[in-house]
Amino acid sequence: MQTNKIYEFGKFRLDPDERLLFDGKNTIALAPKVFDTLLLLVENGGHALGKEEMMEKIWADLFVEENNLAQNISILRKTLGASAGDAKFIETVSKRGYRFIAPVQVIEDRKPDSITIEQTRGRFTIE
Repeated sequence: MQTNKIYEFGKFRLDPDERLLFDGKNTIALAPKVFDTLLLLVENGGHALGKEEMMEKIWADLFVEENNLAQNISILRKTLGASAGDAKFIETVSKRGYRFIAPVQVIEDRKPDSITIEQTRGRFTIE
């Protein structure tokens, strides 16, 4: 069995393995780097992350402007239903970076390593 960590905060669920954000039963589409930004913040919930540190982890060996990070944060705030001045989920840490401030619950979802499907006389057996 593999263990998949799922993060819950507010009315949202974040599934890193499937790279999906859920709002209840609805899936919210996020661009890959926006998803990476949210995941980084959630995994470091409660801790201030510097802008440089975040850019290095999100864009690795690519050179990007600080504006790219600010744009991702703006998109996330809108997606999560917060305005720029509302620190419901993401707080701006003056002259430093950002911090995810909502309580996060980590749920371990166990998945089988593989699924085998056999057909026997018109019936399917899932093991």
